[in-house]
Amino acid sequence: MQAFYSELSINQILQAAFQILTYEKVRAIQVIIASSVAISQPFQNAQSKRLGASIFGTNDVYPKLKSFQSKLPRDQNGKL
Repeated sequence: MQAFYSELSINQILQAAFQILTYEKVRAIQVIIASSVAISQPFQNAQSKRLGASIFGTNDVYPKLKSFQSKLPRDQNGKL
């Protein structure tokens, strides 16, 4: 095993370690995000009327805008 390390420079060894740590960091962040989304879903569904204009994600924007647009006054031709 000693011969293997002597063939690699310190930068190559550290780069491999850095890549492993970066991968683990990204994976941990993805787990946290997935957990927070799973936790917020029941709250979002149960409390949506109480939260009013709150938007939990990009998927919430279109339905709220569509609802707002449907409430706008229209002329006789149905145009805004």
